Amino acid sequence: MISILDAQPLHPAFRLPCPLSLHVERGHQLALTGGNGSGKTTLGRVIAGALPLREGHIEYGCARSAVKYVAFRDAWGDTLPTAHQLRWHHGENIQSPTVSDFLGQTLHTEIYRTAFPQMDGLKDKCLHHLSSGELRKLHLVKAMAQGAAIVVVDEPYIGLDAQARQEFTAFLTKQAEKTTFVLLLADERDVPPFITDVARVERMTIVSVQQRTDLAPPPSVSVAQRCSTARPTTEEVVRLNDVSVNYFGKEILHHVSWVVHRGERWALTGANGSGKSTLLSLICADNPMAYALDVRVFGCRRGRGGSIWDVKRRIGYVSPEQVRSITASQRVYEVVASGLNATGTLFRATTTHEQQQAAKWLSALGIAQLGARDFLMLSEGEKRMVLLARAFVNHPDLLILDEPFHGLDPQARSRAHRVIDEYVGEERTLIMVSHYPMEYAALTQQELHLTKPKPNS
Repeated sequence: MISILDAQPLHPAFRLPCPLSLHVERGHQLALTGGNGSGKTTLGRVIAGALPLREGHIEYGCARSAVKYVAFRDAWGDTLPTAHQLRWHHGENIQSPTVSDFLGQTLHTEIYRTAFPQMDGLKDKCLHHLSSGELRKLHLVKAMAQGAAIVVVDEPYIGLDAQARQEFTAFLTKQAEKTTFVLLLADERDVPPFITDVARVERMTIVSVQQRTDLAPPPSVSVAQRCSTARPTTEEVVRLNDVSVNYFGKEILHHVSWVVHRGERWALTGANGSGKSTLLSLICADNPMAYALDVRVFGCRRGRGGSIWDVKRRIGYVSPEQVRSITASQRVYEVVASGLNATGTLFRATTTHEQQQAAKWLSALGIAQLGARDFLMLSEGEKRMVLLARAFVNHPDLLILDEPFHGLDPQARSRAHRVIDEYVGEERTLIMVSHYPMEYAALTQQELHLTKPKPNS
């Protein structure tokens, strides 16, 4: 189905240390696994024919137009406002494509009904209102309906809750009966059952290809369970009093009351679409609805005096959307240093002190070698580690981590876990969002679980 012989990309930025040769038989399903920065995305784009070649050739057992590359990146598309703009304008009637606009005639196909059997109202939703699971399936539905016979999918499971992962795997399994998939995964534990072959990637090279039955168990990465408990304190860091949020008649948050004290470690959980990101945007002063609600951060209520920048400087924040909010070319240490003044970009040269602070946290996370590189040229996992360093750089009192381990390989996840645990200690406050209990159980001690409000609740 796929035959690649001595392929070498034309662009110097994507040049491989040795040309790629790969053969995938018809009826086989392939996963490319490897650590962050190993080159999975570049190889995936070569396999999909998305990079012009300097030498070598690629042959497919189908028309080239039937080969698709799908990368979700937790974004709603390049034509929409950035993540922070969407939060500020979420309650307004901004120009945004709906599912019906995006899919066109695909909306009436059998594959759409298979992917969304109980989502009759989905067609009228704006793309930036979709959950991660809905958006991922939507992109694949469009590719499949366009006659895709080979689909390369970059990190398909990022940000999906347990039920969404099961549903998405079932959807992929069904489509694999007539489609060849190549999945790019940082963690072998995410390889779904329908995959028949696994190729391991190191330094932009496929070092081994194994039949699924011959797979060795993935390397174990231990995470120590916390034994200590936070010191008792009455100092309030966050308080939400009976908070409800509605957009165009749809309730996102329903009468949420929550108090977070200094030194506490909270897990914020809930299914995709339950309002976790909206709640965090209220706390981080990114959502104007906080001015109309009783939301207090460090004792300050929005609109009752004080600057939002005074609040932001005390918060270290990581979210999946941040990866796409940085669109201008910047050195990694500049991205990290921008956290010192709570902005997304530094519009001046960094000082020696700022560079030293950035280097300190890059080193702590084991990515000091990335400091001088262009942020836009990093792998998705490397970008997330850089943004985690940015969250620490200003020594915040409150650390808010929205899916901080997205797309990280086991070793990077273990390093990040250790740094978070040591930094928070017993004096600082942590709010963490994750769909994987194994990720937050050892870091948190309390849990707020959100459920989707019932219609007309």
